[in-house]
Amino acid sequence: GDGHDFIERGQGTLGRAAFTGVPMVGESAASEPGLVGAAATAAGLDAVVAVPVLHDGRLRAVVAWYF
Repeated sequence: GDGHDFIERGQGTLGRAAFTGVPMVGESAASEPGLVGAAATAAGLDAVVAVPVLHDGRLRAVVAWYF
């Protein structure tokens, strides 16, 4: 690939946070789509908190903490 991992809005915890604009908690990093979920699982991380960053009512980013 091109080294980028895109998460579609609505898919997984990060995607749901992006789609709804509401912070989300995911209890299983293994169920997260893409390379990020696989890397978190390989590192022994189990859960994720995703917080959307909005500016002027538009999504700018999603900040995620895996633990």
